[in-house]
Amino acid sequence: MNNVKWYELSGRDPDVVLSSKALITRNLTGYKFPAKMSMEEKDEVIDKVFEALSGRDLEKYLLEGISESDRSDLIDSQVLSERGMFENPEGKAILSNQDRSLSVLIGNNDHIKIKAQASGYTDSVYRAAEETAIELEKKLDIAYSSKYGFLGSSINNTGLGVKLLYTIVIPGIAGTGDGIKAVKQAVTSRDWKIYPFFNDKNVKCDVYVISSTAALGVDESMILDMGKKLIEEIVKIERMCRDNLYKNRPDILENNFYRSYGILYYSKCIDPLEAIDLMGWIRLFHGNEDRSEIDLSDNQINTIISRLLWEIFPMLLLKGEYRSDEKYTAMRIAGILKRKNGQ
Repeated sequence: MNNVKWYELSGRDPDVVLSSKALITRNLTGYKFPAKMSMEEKDEVIDKVFEALSGRDLEKYLLEGISESDRSDLIDSQVLSERGMFENPEGKAILSNQDRSLSVLIGNNDHIKIKAQASGYTDSVYRAAEETAIELEKKLDIAYSSKYGFLGSSINNTGLGVKLLYTIVIPGIAGTGDGIKAVKQAVTSRDWKIYPFFNDKNVKCDVYVISSTAALGVDESMILDMGKKLIEEIVKIERMCRDNLYKNRPDILENNFYRSYGILYYSKCIDPLEAIDLMGWIRLFHGNEDRSEIDLSDNQINTIISRLLWEIFPMLLLKGEYRSDEKYTAMRIAGILKRKNGQ
């Protein structure tokens, strides 16, 4: 059985773009939004969505009573990622394919949220999510207004009901004066938004998310085109910033790279918060190291960063209720680093 997850695969511009995601929100007519639904109504919606997609090879999970291993896998694969899905699991469910690149979340703020995700930059995630949305629209009575478009629980989910998100790693921009401020201005001027992956001052992390915001008065091509332009611009700026930092501070970057690599490679126990900080130095210097000493790929780096992000996520979300296994964290990181040369 192929157990490779979507985030372990290579994508376009992997040195900057960690992932591309598309979210499509839909609701059924005849039902209140989940916050006002009875448990019986929630179960009806789950059954209807399960039946509509029964012809697909999708695994089904009811969040109430889900096993710890399945829950951890869905978090690790970035399927279970919305705050509301962790709270009051009754009446909530997930459908997901084997590599977790496509999932359908049922019963959170809206009845249905389709999520498609892939490594690097790609607009194929939108097409994958749209295909599933079209199938549901053919089989279910989807709430739609000729004036407003698809109806959602919030203005952001009404109209087109589509959101694109790109997760980017930008240590070069973050380490250059007012780099983040300049990027924020460029993004917001296009009616998109950018925000840190972790909104926590105690987490040192140069990972950000760029997200579309408009849902009314736009179409798919407008969102896709703007997403492409923003990513191309940010990739160019980030690479330039990394080059400038390397020219001005080569000794510091080199030293921190090798120190970080050594700690991550040999540690038997490591806090994921420390590890994600160390990975920032790895990313910043990567490409300038001596490949005869360290043969590290963008794919290896991104796999480690992705796993760390989704170990830290529930730690911050479920404070006091979720602790990472620091021995397991160290083992997983070292295992990925040691894939080179048959080790």
